[in-house]
This record gives sequence, C-alpha cells and structure tokens, in this order.
Amino acid sequence: MNQPYSKSNPLPDNALKDKVILITGVTSGIGRSLSLSAASLGATVILLGKDVKKLEKLYDEIIEQGFPEPAIHPLNLLKLDPDKANDLKNAIQKLYGRLDGIVHNAAEINRLAAIEHYPAWLWQSIMHVNLNTPFLLTQTLMELLKKSSNASIVFPLDNFSINNAYWGAYGCAKAGLKSLSEMLISEFDNTPNIRVNNINLHKVNTKLRRRVYPAEDMESLLLPEDTVYPFLYLLSDLSKEVHGQTYSLSPEEIELCA
Repeated sequence: MNQPYSKSNPLPDNALKDKVILITGVTSGIGRSLSLSAASLGATVILLGKDVKKLEKLYDEIIEQGFPEPAIHPLNLLKLDPDKANDLKNAIQKLYGRLDGIVHNAAEINRLAAIEHYPAWLWQSIMHVNLNTPFLLTQTLMELLKKSSNASIVFPLDNFSINNAYWGAYGCAKAGLKSLSEMLISEFDNTPNIRVNNINLHKVNTKLRRRVYPAEDMESLLLPEDTVYPFLYLLSDLSKEVHGQTYSLSPEEIELCA
C-alpha cells in the first residue's frame, strides 16, 4: 500500500488539530522539521531536547507563525532515569491530562568503530540514548497514552545499521528498538486506541549522517523536511486503522511496507 501523503500531496490542514504530541531530539534535523510541520497542522508539540537555546528558538518560531503554543522540556536523554521520566509524565498530566502521540526521534552515534576497538563507556551511552530511553519513556507515559482516544507511537528505525559492520552500539540499539516496537505491536493488537508503527530511515541529510559520512554527497540525500509526511500521517486520525506497519523511507523509495 503506497504512502498516501508526500510533499506533492500534503495532509489536510488541521490534520493534527488538538493533538498533544511528544517529539524527542527536536533541535535539529528531522525532529525540528517534524515539530514545525506538526504544529502547522494544529498539534500542540512537546519539544524535548538538551539544548535550551535551540529549544527556545524553535518555540519562538512556532509562536511567530501563529501555530498552537508548544511546551519545552529540556532534558539530556543520556541522564534520563525513572525519576526524570516520571517528572515528564507529571508535567504533561498537569498541562494536558493526556498524550496523543510519541515520536522517538532522538538518536546518537558518535562514531563508527569495530567491536574490537569500541570503548565500553561509549557503548553504554549510545545504548542508553537509542534504546533505553525509548523504552523508559514509552513505559512511563503509557498511562497518558491510554487516556487518548487515538494514541500513536512511532519508532524511527535504521535497518541498514543493524546488518553492517562498524555500526557498533548504534546498530545493536536499532535492532533492539525494532524488537521493542514489535513487542509493543503484539501487546497492543487488542487495544484499539493505541497504535504502534515504524519508519525505516536511511540516507537523510542530518547531522548524524554527516558525522558518519563526512565526504558523502549530501545533495543526493533526502532533506529532513521531506521525511516528515509518513510521521504526520501516522500521528493523525487519518491512520487510525494503521497498526504494526513499517514505512521504508529513502531517496529511492517512500512507501508503506507491511
């Protein structure tokens, strides 16, 4: 089934009207573009990132364009623990009383390295940001997702990193994230108000990609703003019957793959 929305066929205005959506890693790349696009469609976006100045700049940009007022939640995910996750839940509960969507966009890689030379401290930190935090946030915020009439959890995956050398903890974390999403898909098969779907990202012009491939021709890659449409669709009620699906997103292919 083809993905029905794209740059040439955008979602209807107000497709996310009154939705409360948490997006992690919003200060650059896909997270930033997705936050702006979601707000433009009427969503109240909870902006989660570690750089306060960049969060404030994004907040101001959303306000200046007349979109719904977002919320800022500064948080270094490397330091996320159950207490900090619970603080986030309490803040969302106090402000909105529910949560309609989560996009686990935040990711970290640092470097490519053979397992033989991979520093143990780096392994632990990359695994924490890329795998432990999506688990902890999803688990902690489940209470608020259950209060939504149509909640959507979206996991960005990177299947290329899972099957190739030198991707180290990042590749292992993405493999774990894929497994986590599949477990949740099964667990929520009979919970119609919570949906779980994946987007397989590859070759997008982001800071993370430039760090890994500094000599790559970035003009051949997708821009972050061109990747937002499957996310927006999965967050909206237009996809309320879509559960357990994976989008493949690359310059050669943008389609929904069962």
